Amino acid sequence: MFSPRFQLLRSAASLTTRSLCSGGVSKHGRAPDMVEVRNRLREIVGASTNWRFGRILEDLDSLAVLISYSHTYNPALKKSPLSIVTALVDKIVLDATFVMVARDPENKRAAFVNPLKPDGPEEENIFQQGEDNKFRRVELSTASLLKVAPTDEERKIVHGLFLNTLDTQTVSFSSRVLPPNSVWMENAKLKGLEICHPQERNIFNRIFGGFLMRKAYELGWANACSFG
Repeated sequence: MFSPRFQLLRSAASLTTRSLCSGGVSKHGRAPDMVEVRNRLREIVGASTNWRFGRILEDLDSLAVLISYSHTYNPALKKSPLSIVTALVDKIVLDATFVMVARDPENKRAAFVNPLKPDGPEEENIFQQGEDNKFRRVELSTASLLKVAPTDEERKIVHGLFLNTLDTQTVSFSSRVLPPNSVWMENAKLKGLEICHPQERNIFNRIFGGFLMRKAYELGWANACSFG
């Protein structure tokens, strides 16, 4: 016998297989051409230097959450019992891959979501890219310094940093020399303290992932301007 909570979470996704273009928001909608979106964004940004990329990332995170809830939408339920949050963002360049996870708000365990079935070569290619990204993340997690030793390339980088900061006038490794046009990492720290107001929280009254992403991006930008 399954518990009522298990049955509720199972019904939340309804286990209806959906395509990439059917999200529950618009029956006649279609997935945007991301190449076209990126090109248009480059045109807009290229015409101005006043764009807040941190705010764009925050809005993209909100859109990713909306798409995720639309994918798991069940008209039989008034409110979704799922807690969908941003697990990570692979990298941010003008092309960010958001990884969303569905959790049970009560115990934080994984929840059921609708199966996804690609329709056509374009969607199959997008789906395969997602699988490739997933495999790459697993590979990176297994290569963590907490699990394996540094690679030969990583050791060479660290050794190069060691040689470039070595004081040849002494016989002690405790004396270091700062290379030209460089700043010690210890002296380039920049911290920020932010208050998360209600409008910046998610539906579970917790800090919104997009808000954190914007603040992290803007803090990094300020650091680069200060020490770059």
